[in-house]
Amino acid sequence: MKEGGVGMYQASGKDELQTVNTGKNCRVVPEVELSYDEAKLLYWLRQRNIGEFIITIRKVDWDKFKKQLVLKDGQIIYSGTGETVDGVTMLNRQSEHKSSHHKREEVN
Repeated sequence: MKEGGVGMYQASGKDELQTVNTGKNCRVVPEVELSYDEAKLLYWLRQRNIGEFIITIRKVDWDKFKKQLVLKDGQIIYSGTGETVDGVTMLNRQSEHKSSHHKREEVN
């Protein structure tokens, strides 16, 4: 459950006026803490076609997509269509040479 503090008017519609230290009347609205179940609320909103409160995040599934890429003539090609891919660049990494020879430590 997620929670959030929200100022809300009473559902009864009755305004409650109180006198404050200045002698003026002011409207008193009780603060109410709300919590919600994300899955249930999403379902409720979708059932009523109230989409303006639903956030959709679109992301590339990079791990799956990169497995479909082929390097050909210095270009990155999507194997599904044979097209060059816009938005993907090739970075040249310096190769690391690791020696398999270990230095011997001299023991006195």
